[in-house]
Amino acid sequence: MKKIIIVCASLALTVGMLGGCSNKNDKAAENTVNRSSDYVKKDIEKNARKTKNDVEESIDHMMKYLKDEGVVYENMQNIDQIDFAAHEGRSFEINGNKVYLYRVKSEDENMKKLLRQAEETGRVKVRIDNKEKEYMAQVNGTYLMLYDQNVKADDVQRVFPNYSQGNLQETNPYQDQSMKDE
Repeated sequence: MKKIIIVCASLALTVGMLGGCSNKNDKAAENTVNRSSDYVKKDIEKNARKTKNDVEESIDHMMKYLKDEGVVYENMQNIDQIDFAAHEGRSFEINGNKVYLYRVKSEDENMKKLLRQAEETGRVKVRIDNKEKEYMAQVNGTYLMLYDQNVKADDVQRVFPNYSQGNLQETNPYQDQSMKDE
């Protein structure tokens, strides 16, 4: 009888210990799931902010801004075939002359060089419609405006640099901090 009580007590103790281990593992798994869901939530929030920024930085906003500032343009067209790193582009005419506007991929290394060149010299050589040509250029944040040297587009050339999203003047992403401090 004593052996039966010892066996039963040992069995109860073993079951209790195994139950405790199982409970501990469940809590560890639950904590892992909670941490994972926090990462997923943060990732979703980050992607939502990026999508919101992409929408806010749409080239449509720039075109609306130009129109609101009195820039008269016509024959606006989407540019579907872009030969360099750009999210989107538009072409339009001012006084019968073609102007190209792009929202560029400023994180692209080649685009950083192109933006720097446009900023420093006011000119860039790019391929548009399968033709490489030098254009006059202006940069505003992630926007690049190109036009022929002989284009008379004073309104857009004057208004374009003043565009800013959300009352914050955009900075050029390729500038380092030392250039901003000068």
